[in-house]
Amino acid sequence: MTQKDDNPVASGLVALVAVAVAIGVLGGLVALVGVRMTGLGGGGSSGGGDGVVAGETLYLPSPDPAQLESALVARLASPTPDEGPVGEQVPSPRPSPSPVTRIVLSGGPSSVSAGERMTLSGTYRGGEGAVLEVWSNPGGAGWSQFAAVQANVAGGVFQTWVQTFRTGEIKWKMVDPDTGLESNVIIVRHGS
Repeated sequence: MTQKDDNPVASGLVALVAVAVAIGVLGGLVALVGVRMTGLGGGGSSGGGDGVVAGETLYLPSPDPAQLESALVARLASPTPDEGPVGEQVPSPRPSPSPVTRIVLSGGPSSVSAGERMTLSGTYRGGEGAVLEVWSNPGGAGWSQFAAVQANVAGGVFQTWVQTFRTGEIKWKMVDPDTGLESNVIIVRHGS
Protein backbone atom coordinates (compact mmCIF):
# COMPACT_ATOMS: atom_id res chain seq x y z
CA MET A 1 0.00 0.00 0.00
CA THR A 2 1.07 3.50 -0.71
CA GLN A 3 0.54 6.34 1.63
CA LYS A 4 -0.65 9.67 0.43
CA ASP A 5 0.92 12.83 1.81
CA ASP A 6 -2.43 14.52 2.10
CA ASN A 7 -2.58 16.82 5.06
CA PRO A 8 -5.91 18.67 5.11
CA VAL A 9 -4.56 21.60 7.19
CA ALA A 10 -1.64 22.25 4.84
CA SER A 11 -3.90 21.98 1.78
CA GLY A 12 -6.35 24.46 3.34
CA LEU A 13 -3.58 26.96 4.10
CA VAL A 14 -2.17 26.71 0.57
CA ALA A 15 -5.65 27.30 -0.89
CA LEU A 16 -6.22 30.26 1.45
CA VAL A 17 -2.91 31.88 0.46
CA ALA A 18 -3.64 31.32 -3.24
CA VAL A 19 -7.07 32.97 -2.93
CA ALA A 20 -5.60 35.92 -0.97
CA VAL A 21 -2.92 36.49 -3.62
CA ALA A 22 -5.48 36.33 -6.42
CA ILE A 23 -7.77 38.83 -4.65
CA GLY A 24 -4.81 41.14 -3.97
CA VAL A 25 -3.71 41.12 -7.60
CA LEU A 26 -7.25 41.75 -8.85
CA GLY A 27 -7.77 44.56 -6.30
CA GLY A 28 -4.49 46.18 -7.33
CA LEU A 29 -5.42 46.05 -11.00
CA VAL A 30 -8.84 47.59 -10.31
CA ALA A 31 -7.21 50.38 -8.27
CA LEU A 32 -4.62 51.03 -10.99
CA VAL A 33 -7.29 51.27 -13.69
CA GLY A 34 -9.41 53.53 -11.46
CA VAL A 35 -6.52 55.88 -10.78
CA ARG A 36 -5.62 56.12 -14.44
CA MET A 37 -9.23 56.74 -15.50
CA THR A 38 -9.75 59.52 -12.96
CA GLY A 39 -6.42 61.19 -13.72
CA LEU A 40 -5.21 61.01 -10.14
CA GLY A 41 -2.03 59.19 -11.07
CA GLY A 42 -0.06 62.30 -12.04
CA GLY A 43 1.98 60.02 -14.25
CA GLY A 44 3.83 62.62 -16.33
CA SER A 45 3.37 62.73 -20.11
CA SER A 46 2.03 59.28 -20.93
CA GLY A 47 -0.22 60.81 -23.55
CA GLY A 48 -3.10 61.15 -21.11
CA GLY A 49 -3.52 64.81 -22.03
CA ASP A 50 -5.16 65.69 -18.75
CA GLY A 51 -3.68 69.20 -18.84
CA VAL A 52 -1.96 68.92 -15.47
CA VAL A 53 1.54 70.34 -15.48
CA ALA A 54 4.02 69.22 -12.86
CA GLY A 55 4.52 71.88 -10.22
CA GLU A 56 1.07 73.49 -10.46
CA THR A 57 -0.20 74.83 -7.14
CA LEU A 58 -3.37 76.35 -5.78
CA TYR A 59 -3.18 80.12 -5.31
CA LEU A 60 -5.30 81.71 -2.59
CA PRO A 61 -5.33 85.51 -2.59
CA SER A 62 -4.97 87.40 0.69
CA PRO A 63 -8.33 88.38 2.20
CA ASP A 64 -9.44 91.99 1.88
CA PRO A 65 -9.85 93.23 5.49
CA ALA A 66 -12.68 95.61 4.53
CA GLN A 67 -14.73 92.80 2.98
CA LEU A 68 -13.90 90.43 5.83
CA GLU A 69 -14.98 92.95 8.46
CA SER A 70 -18.36 93.47 6.83
CA ALA A 71 -18.86 89.70 6.67
CA LEU A 72 -17.82 89.17 10.29
CA VAL A 73 -19.81 91.92 11.97
CA ALA A 74 -23.01 89.90 12.41
CA ARG A 75 -23.53 88.94 16.02
CA LEU A 76 -24.32 85.31 16.50
CA ALA A 77 -26.20 85.24 19.77
CA SER A 78 -29.67 85.13 21.23
CA PRO A 79 -30.81 88.07 23.35
CA THR A 80 -30.88 88.03 27.12
CA PRO A 81 -33.19 90.24 29.21
CA ASP A 82 -30.51 92.91 29.74
CA GLU A 83 -29.55 93.10 26.06
CA GLY A 84 -31.18 94.38 22.93
CA PRO A 85 -32.54 92.28 20.09
CA VAL A 86 -30.39 89.81 18.20
CA GLY A 87 -27.97 91.59 15.89
CA GLU A 88 -27.11 94.39 18.31
CA GLN A 89 -23.69 94.33 19.89
CA VAL A 90 -23.17 94.33 23.64
CA PRO A 91 -21.74 97.72 24.58
CA SER A 92 -18.15 97.76 25.81
CA PRO A 93 -17.47 99.45 29.15
CA ARG A 94 -14.70 101.50 27.51
CA PRO A 95 -15.32 104.34 25.11
CA SER A 96 -15.41 103.24 21.50
CA PRO A 97 -12.02 103.59 19.80
CA SER A 98 -11.56 105.24 16.46
CA PRO A 99 -12.63 103.09 13.49
CA VAL A 100 -9.00 102.82 12.42
CA THR A 101 -8.03 100.74 15.48
CA ARG A 102 -11.21 98.78 16.13
CA ILE A 103 -11.24 95.03 16.92
CA VAL A 104 -14.28 93.34 15.39
CA LEU A 105 -14.96 89.78 16.60
CA SER A 106 -17.19 87.21 14.97
CA GLY A 107 -17.85 83.75 16.35
CA GLY A 108 -19.09 80.57 14.78
CA PRO A 109 -22.61 79.33 15.41
CA SER A 110 -24.78 80.77 18.18
CA SER A 111 -24.75 77.40 19.95
CA VAL A 112 -22.28 74.51 20.08
CA SER A 113 -22.08 71.18 21.87
CA ALA A 114 -19.95 70.92 24.98
CA GLY A 115 -16.40 70.16 23.87
CA GLU A 116 -17.00 71.23 20.28
CA ARG A 117 -14.41 73.49 18.63
CA MET A 118 -15.60 77.03 17.99
CA THR A 119 -13.77 79.44 15.69
CA LEU A 120 -13.25 83.03 16.76
CA SER A 121 -12.16 85.33 13.95
CA GLY A 122 -12.35 88.94 12.97
CA THR A 123 -10.51 92.06 11.95
CA TYR A 124 -8.20 94.47 13.73
CA ARG A 125 -7.43 97.52 11.64
CA GLY A 126 -4.21 99.14 12.74
CA GLY A 127 -3.27 96.06 14.79
CA GLU A 128 -0.82 94.42 12.39
CA GLY A 129 1.45 92.02 14.32
CA ALA A 130 -0.57 92.22 17.53
CA VAL A 131 -1.13 89.11 19.62
CA LEU A 132 -4.70 89.10 20.91
CA GLU A 133 -5.88 87.22 23.99
CA VAL A 134 -9.20 85.36 24.17
CA TRP A 135 -11.33 86.27 27.20
CA SER A 136 -14.48 84.54 28.40
CA ASN A 137 -17.26 85.24 30.88
CA PRO A 138 -19.11 81.97 31.59
CA GLY A 139 -22.58 82.53 32.99
CA GLY A 140 -21.81 86.05 34.20
CA ALA A 141 -19.07 84.83 36.57
CA GLY A 142 -16.66 87.57 35.44
CA TRP A 143 -14.10 88.02 32.70
CA SER A 144 -10.88 86.01 32.62
CA GLN A 145 -8.32 85.05 30.00
CA PHE A 146 -9.33 81.77 28.39
CA ALA A 147 -6.63 79.12 28.81
CA ALA A 148 -3.87 81.33 27.35
CA VAL A 149 -5.40 81.04 23.86
CA GLN A 150 -4.09 83.74 21.54
CA ALA A 151 -4.57 84.91 17.97
CA ASN A 152 -1.98 86.65 15.80
CA VAL A 153 -3.09 89.57 13.63
CA ALA A 154 -1.81 89.36 10.05
CA GLY A 155 -3.13 91.48 7.21
CA GLY A 156 -5.61 93.07 9.61
CA VAL A 157 -7.35 89.74 10.32
CA PHE A 158 -7.10 87.11 13.06
CA GLN A 159 -8.48 83.64 13.69
CA THR A 160 -8.22 81.07 16.46
CA TRP A 161 -10.43 78.41 18.01
CA VAL A 162 -11.58 77.54 21.50
CA GLN A 163 -12.97 74.39 23.03
CA THR A 164 -14.67 74.10 26.42
CA PHE A 165 -16.76 71.54 28.23
CA ARG A 166 -18.50 74.21 30.29
CA THR A 167 -22.18 74.49 29.54
CA GLY A 168 -24.53 77.42 29.44
CA GLU A 169 -24.22 80.87 27.98
CA ILE A 170 -20.63 82.08 27.60
CA LYS A 171 -19.59 85.57 26.50
CA TRP A 172 -16.41 85.89 24.41
CA LYS A 173 -14.20 88.84 23.50
CA MET A 174 -10.68 89.52 22.21
CA VAL A 175 -8.28 91.81 24.08
CA ASP A 176 -5.07 93.45 22.88
CA PRO A 177 -2.95 93.29 26.06
CA ASP A 178 -0.50 95.90 24.76
CA THR A 179 -3.11 98.61 24.19
CA GLY A 180 -5.96 97.40 26.41
CA LEU A 181 -8.28 97.60 23.40
CA GLU A 182 -11.25 95.17 23.55
CA SER A 183 -13.44 93.76 20.82
CA ASN A 184 -17.19 93.55 20.78
CA VAL A 185 -18.69 90.71 22.84
CA ILE A 186 -20.35 87.67 21.31
CA ILE A 187 -22.53 85.23 23.22
CA VAL A 188 -22.61 81.51 22.49
CA ARG A 189 -24.70 78.83 24.19
CA HIS A 190 -22.48 75.80 24.95
CA GLY A 191 -23.83 72.33 25.52
CA SER A 192 -27.24 72.91 23.96
